[in-house]
Amino acid sequence: MTSLPNLIVVGAMKCGTTSLHEYLDLHPSIRMSRPKEVDFFSGNNSNQSLDWYRALFDGSFEIRGESSQNYSKHHHPHFAGAFARMSEIIPDVKLIYVVRDPIARYRSHILYNYFIESEAAERFNHSSDHFVKTGLYHFQMMDMLKYFDLKQILVVDSSDLHQFRHETLNSIFSFLGVEQLPNDGRFDFVRNKLEDLSVPRRVRSNLVVRIASKVAPSLTQSALASKLIQARLREGGAKRLERHRKSELLERYREDTEELRKLLGQKCENWSV
Repeated sequence: MTSLPNLIVVGAMKCGTTSLHEYLDLHPSIRMSRPKEVDFFSGNNSNQSLDWYRALFDGSFEIRGESSQNYSKHHHPHFAGAFARMSEIIPDVKLIYVVRDPIARYRSHILYNYFIESEAAERFNHSSDHFVKTGLYHFQMMDMLKYFDLKQILVVDSSDLHQFRHETLNSIFSFLGVEQLPNDGRFDFVRNKLEDLSVPRRVRSNLVVRIASKVAPSLTQSALASKLIQARLREGGAKRLERHRKSELLERYREDTEELRKLLGQKCENWSV
């Protein structure tokens, strides 16, 4: 039996949505989508049919959800309009928005994209201010609140999910109206860590590396995995953080973060902003 979802984790990118998706799926009353990133309301799958979308969810579960962090990027032309479309199809849905110290999120986003995106995509992301705007949480929430009531939205600080995981998850379960769970160790893991990335896409697509991979795949893989090469690759990623100094980022994020605190009544005490 299929049914439309009544829960969507809407982001933000590099704030722990992959881990949360799996934590939620471990609850006996919740079934999360496979794959995690559906991007039905905006993005790569926005041209799919409603029947295609419905088929991703098991209607026998009380809570059915997906996690597409691209939904909270309304500044980006490829992802704009997600909440408008969502409100037309599933107006009573509950939304979870995971946030993080915006400067830490920015740094993680920069490094992550260094490993997975092309140089052209990276140039576009910088020129469009994408890396910064993805972490303007109040700015993103203003788009959500055009279409959904604040009581339908739960904002979760990823540091709480990391440091006080059991308590935070039970507060999420209460928000969803399902039973709280005991602290039995089932949630003792983290997914999609930055250190799991190894070789940037631009290196993998290099002509010399591609030829070497075909001629001597094992030797090439061993070379790329060596500590010396990995150190150089990390160094290349770190250089991308120099585009915005911390003082500049503090200025970019200060007002938005203060507005977020006022809106939610949450202190976000461990943030650098």
